[in-house]
Amino acid sequence: MSEFARGLKLHTPDGDVFDVAEFPSGRTWAVDHPERGLTTVAASLDALLEGFPPGTRIERPGETE
Repeated sequence: MSEFARGLKLHTPDGDVFDVAEFPSGRTWAVDHPERGLTTVAASLDALLEGFPPGTRIERPGETE
């Protein structure tokens, strides 16, 4: 059976929350501004995090703080 994208959220230290899809290839797609349809795509979650402030937290399904 083929794999599908997994959803996660990025929580920045200033309180912003970004919805992210992580694909089986490792590529990620983050919704930066849902009202305007702006997104960021990166080759990996680590590469995506390079554009976020230090201290940004990853929340995966089923995890609690």
